[in-house]
Order: sequence, then structure tokens, then C-alpha cells
Amino acid sequence: MGDGLRTLRILTKDDSLLASAQAALSDMPGWELSQVQEAETLLASPPCPGDLLLIDVWMAGQNAYELWRRLTGHTRCRTFLVVDLENDLAEPIARFCGATGVLNRPLTRDSLSEALANHTSAAPALPASRRSDGSSASSAPDFPAALLTDLRTGEPNQSLIAAIIDEGTGLFNYAFLNYKLDEEFKRA
Repeated sequence: MGDGLRTLRILTKDDSLLASAQAALSDMPGWELSQVQEAETLLASPPCPGDLLLIDVWMAGQNAYELWRRLTGHTRCRTFLVVDLENDLAEPIARFCGATGVLNRPLTRDSLSEALANHTSAAPALPASRRSDGSSASSAPDFPAALLTDLRTGEPNQSLIAAIIDEGTGLFNYAFLNYKLDEEFKRA
């Protein structure tokens, strides 16, 4: 994407939603619209981090929240679920599933601009009291790799680490979090 454009990808089969997205983006320079018909297309070629992904909750035969959970870990862009105006439960469910938030139907330039403005800021810095001074970094084993050592060899299990740890943060990924939440729910 060397042309300076960012892409708004919209996963929908609804022509009216697509038309409202085109109208909303027409006055926003630097953005282009791309319609995606199937989730597998997004899995095959995930959006870039600067892009925006909209998932229509009206996708025929699919639960949009489950669909977003399938996409988690494959997309590193802001993702919004497009819902009806009177859907009060959509926001907390979308946040729980890992989406950035929700946008109400029909899409407008103002709603897209507000979503972009409110969700583009960098993550806040950790307070100084929570930061490492760097002195203990060499003595402490890497977390969570220290938890994933093979008991026979004492070496970290690299295939397991690659499967459940996010490369960017070095922490457990969303899929592993869902697994653990389900496991604890069943245990409780």
C-alpha cells in the first residue's frame, strides 16, 4: 500500500450498507473501500494495521461475534461491528469478542470520522512504578516462555510458544485467553 491510501474493508452482502459506506467515504481523502463477501477471504489476506474493518452483523447464516473471534489473531487493524441503532447489547459483546467497537446503521461520514478519531490514539504509557528498570531483565526468564518449558529437557517448547504467544507483545494471544476462560468457566 505504497500509494498512501488506507482501506476500509467491509464484510457484508448488504448493498444498502455498502452504499452508505461508499457515501461516507466519498468525502474522506486517503481512504478507499473494499467489499469482502466471505470471512475466508479476510483470513487469506488480512488487512494492514492502518486499515479499518467493518463486519455486518446481518451476515446471512453467520454469527458476527463468532466470526470476529475466528478473525482475531489474523487481523491487526481496528474492527467495528455494524449493528442496528436499538441494539444496546452489541457494544459490550463486541468488546468481549475483541472488536474495537460498534457502528450504527446507516453509516455516515460523521460516525466513521468519530470512530477513526476516537480509536487511533496510542496506548497509554505504563506508570513509572510498573516499568522495569532493566536491571532484572537478564536474570529473569522470559514470560510466558518460562512457563512453557518441556519437563524432560528443560528447554522451552518453541512450537507451543509460537502457537499461543502473540509475536508483537510476547504475551498469551486471544485464542489462548478464550481457551483458558472456557476452561475456568467449566471448572467453576
